[in-house]
Amino acid sequence: MFRFIKEGKVQRYEFLAIEEAPEGTVLRIRRFSPGLTPWEPDHDQTHTLPLISFKPGEAVFQRADKATKITFRSTSNSTLEVTVERAGKKADVFAYAHNAE
Repeated sequence: MFRFIKEGKVQRYEFLAIEEAPEGTVLRIRRFSPGLTPWEPDHDQTHTLPLISFKPGEAVFQRADKATKITFRSTSNSTLEVTVERAGKKADVFAYAHNAE
């Protein structure tokens, strides 16, 4: 799960699931506004990105039209870096750390 916060208020939630599908491993993403109202106008829209590359510590998913690529990279035993690349835009990099507390 990811939540986007602006000025202290949640703007949207994103739920992500990595699953096995008939076509192989995929990343599925659904977006919601606060109150879990669907973010996209098409309320049943789930974004599906097939796995295009895997190696220890890194998984790369990309939309079939190549408009979006998401890379999950383990940068240590307790950190994860997620890079989101969209056609024509600067890449966004998110760093996450596991805290045992």
